[in-house]
Amino acid sequence: MEGCYIPFNWKNDFKMNYLKHIEFICLCMTSEYIENNYDVILKKGSIIESRLEDDFYTKELLLNQNKFYYNGCKENQLYVQMIESEYDVEINKMFKTYIR
Repeated sequence: MEGCYIPFNWKNDFKMNYLKHIEFICLCMTSEYIENNYDVILKKGSIIESRLEDDFYTKELLLNQNKFYYNGCKENQLYVQMIESEYDVEINKMFKTYIR
């Protein structure tokens, strides 16, 4: 499920017997990654879900939203996978080391 639909306190809505079956992973990007890959990020914005126009989605907005989710996850002790260089490489590395 895409992160913007999940509140930071999502664990409060589940009992322990459910929580042990849920893996939460927040994907965030470094500021440098966003700066260097903004056009690519926009091009791939509709891969998961069909989005309408993204004209409003400026680099500044992306940087601010990314920071909001990163800080919210850290404050709530939720796992964050940082995308630093190559998206596919980072995701594959995460699946090999984090997902059981």
